[in-house]
Amino acid sequence: MGQNQINIALLGLGRIGQMHALNLTNHPEFNLKYTFDIDKNLNKKFGKKYKSIPINNPNVAFNDKSVKCIFIATSTKTHLNYIDKAVRNKKVVFCEKPLDLSLKKINEYKKNFLSSIQRFKLVLIEDMMQDTIL
Repeated sequence: MGQNQINIALLGLGRIGQMHALNLTNHPEFNLKYTFDIDKNLNKKFGKKYKSIPINNPNVAFNDKSVKCIFIATSTKTHLNYIDKAVRNKKVVFCEKPLDLSLKKINEYKKNFLSSIQRFKLVLIEDMMQDTIL
């Protein structure tokens, strides 16, 4: 790892997670330290491919003080839980959309948790796939 690289953990290795893994490993300022996926074989394969440590439990990344940022590309139902754990462990969070399928849950989370942190920025990045463009 380069002297000033930022350690990143990537949760989720589906299509979008793999895209993030490639982008992160090609960026000179980032070190993809950990990967996590519920598919252990996929996790092992991509850990090797991207020279990262495949972990069986995302808590390893949340608890590692050297990890500064968590990329969340898991299934939607896990997003709020992982955001919560990451923020409570003082990590920068990049989360794929949507935060949850329930607006009620998102608003409840916002009311109960986001109000207690100083900064939270929601950025929506439109996912444009070539085969869907007419």
